[in-house]
Amino acid sequence: MREERAVVARRARARTAGYMEPDAIFLTDAGLAMSPRRIGAMFSAAADAARVQASFHALRHTFATAMLRFLQRMASTSLT
Repeated sequence: MREERAVVARRARARTAGYMEPDAIFLTDAGLAMSPRRIGAMFSAAADAARVQASFHALRHTFATAMLRFLQRMASTSLT
């Protein structure tokens, strides 16, 4: 993902004088920040295509839970 984002930003800089790369993780083909609504719609379309019941909201919670567990393990191993 990082490499694809860099390519999009590089193309936008080449096309547009004074282009300022946004802080957003996901960019449109024009190099602009992708809206949360668009990201959710793309996730829903991918889930539908894979015939999986999922929501972007549930994915956010899953990521947050996994990150919390990871940080807890890191904290417990660094204390011992």
